[in-house]
Amino acid sequence: MKTENIILYFKDAKSDKQYNASLEKSGKLFIVNFAYGKRDGNLKEGTKTPTPVDYEKAKKIYDKLVKSETDKGYAAEKVQQNP
Repeated sequence: MKTENIILYFKDAKSDKQYNASLEKSGKLFIVNFAYGKRDGNLKEGTKTPTPVDYEKAKKIYDKLVKSETDKGYAAEKVQQNP
């Protein structure tokens, strides 16, 4: 069970956006948070898990979130995984 963080970017003629997603430990459970907005600007933050959930559920939520954003054209520039 690992925490995960990903930073996704999207750039076209009209915009330069960033989307961050993280799977983080909260006690014995996990939460999935995100932040988005203009690159190098103030990011709007939120969570996909208002209360902590078990790892398997959090991992599914995280993977679905990352897939959703990459399907929109966002691409990873840097991926970090921590034990």
